[in-house]
Amino acid sequence: MAPSTFLCLVLAGVYYPLHAAGFGLGLALFRVIYSVGYVKYGPRGRAIGAFGNDFCLAALIYLTAMTGWKIINGQAP
Repeated sequence: MAPSTFLCLVLAGVYYPLHAAGFGLGLALFRVIYSVGYVKYGPRGRAIGAFGNDFCLAALIYLTAMTGWKIINGQAP
């Protein structure tokens, strides 16, 4: 999962650097929440961290797709 996440961060950062940085920070924070919840409460405690992680990753994938669309249409960064 890490290589695809880093690739999305780099590509989305071409046109949307602040958004990509924010979602990257969100990924890191929700991963910590996921880990702490799993250690403290077992498998049920990881739900909030997993949801937040999935949301941030989906947003990064969307921004990466939008970056690709802008590059295909010839809009220079």
